[in-house]
Amino acid sequence: MKEHVSAAIGETIAGIAMVILIGFGVVAAWDGYYLEIRPLARVVPTFTATPIPDPERAKVEGRRTRLIIDYLGAANAFRAAGQREWAIDRYREVLAIDPGNLEARAGLRDLGAIVPTGSILNTPVPTPLPIEPTNTPTKR
Repeated sequence: MKEHVSAAIGETIAGIAMVILIGFGVVAAWDGYYLEIRPLARVVPTFTATPIPDPERAKVEGRRTRLIIDYLGAANAFRAAGQREWAIDRYREVLAIDPGNLEARAGLRDLGAIVPTGSILNTPVPTPLPIEPTNTPTKR
């Protein structure tokens, strides 16, 4: 009987010691999180707009970019649908806004249309260099 009581007391003491150790571990982990990690992860929101040097110019550039994207999208859609003349018109509208637009230039050339003259527009479109295999040794 004494053996059972002493075994129960030993298990109880071991259980209490385990709970205390786990408690210290939780407290240490919380302190580490709260003092070290949490301050690094905190983001302070800002409600101040980023200053733009010239807001009116930014609006104009935004509209210009949206027009170019819209006209290119329409030109590509007309081209895919077989509407050659409509596609050519849209590509030319892009070139009226942005004379150096390579996508519109390439689209006109692919459709066989005459690209408007100009030093930028008549320069050849560069072809990408071929990728040559390297002579790296392989493991056998």
